[in-house]
Amino acid sequence: MALEAGVRALTEPGAYPPGAPPESQRIVELCRPTTSVAEVAARLFLPVGVVRVLVDDLATAGVVAVDDPHTVESATDVRLLERLLDGIRAL
Repeated sequence: MALEAGVRALTEPGAYPPGAPPESQRIVELCRPTTSVAEVAARLFLPVGVVRVLVDDLATAGVVAVDDPHTVESATDVRLLERLLDGIRAL
């Protein structure tokens, strides 16, 4: 799972797999709207490897979807390009 992969919630808050860790709830809350794996890790102060495992478990359970960042649509997403330009300007 790429660091820039977008994670988006597919269910309402509170709809988690049985026995899911508390971090799973925060991931679902953070992924409204779509949030990258790297950003989720940063906001939860967790290692990226841990977040990848948690997101994969949530995706398997159908709670979140992981969008492949290496598609033509993502490369031409105007919102993404605008955010990139804003970040560069802020430097």
